[in-house]
Amino acid sequence: MSPLDTTLWIQQITASVYWEGNYFGGVDKVQAMLEVTPNVTTTSPQLNLQCPQGYQFALFLVTQFIPKNLQVLTGGIVMVDMDAVLDVNIGGAAGVGYPSSIHYVEDQIPAMLKIEYTFAGLFKRSMGLLDDAVGLEILAEVESRNLVSTRRLFERRDMSGAVAVVTLEQREALLAMSDYEIYTNLEVLLGEQTPPRMSGMEHVAWMERALRALYPDYQ
Repeated sequence: MSPLDTTLWIQQITASVYWEGNYFGGVDKVQAMLEVTPNVTTTSPQLNLQCPQGYQFALFLVTQFIPKNLQVLTGGIVMVDMDAVLDVNIGGAAGVGYPSSIHYVEDQIPAMLKIEYTFAGLFKRSMGLLDDAVGLEILAEVESRNLVSTRRLFERRDMSGAVAVVTLEQREALLAMSDYEIYTNLEVLLGEQTPPRMSGMEHVAWMERALRALYPDYQ
């Protein structure tokens, strides 16, 4: 909604997005071309958030954010806080109105959010390999279970049921593998099958176990 008693033409958005006080991601100088009239709520175009990388953010996703917002697995509304700088034209479109910038802060904004990368993608982001953004499908199923050969990094667990300690070298070796090979190795490492995505919290809990097992040095 326009904070002024005139129409705004938003040209560009730079924003930081927070969820329950936690930095969730941002957009940097995204072209918007959005008309906002006074006293009318306007929906923004889809914006892809650039999220933090690394183990700590991945753990935050699977232990805090996703369990409280399971709807993001298929796409759903999440209430977020936003701090944005809007490059706008006031009173007319580009070339007609007056160019200006507005610092815009609002809490509890309903945002449609979908997490789109697989757990393998989440792991690769935790290692700093991927640059893609939230628009992601975090818990996709393993697609190619009929593949014949898989490179095995881990041995099956012994009778004590102890999980093997994963080294940095093994984590780096996983990065070169297909999603199918990553899932297969994780099933050997954890000694359990991957729960189906539609199991909801069961799958999210598996993600946490897998992530922690891959990063014993952070525990």
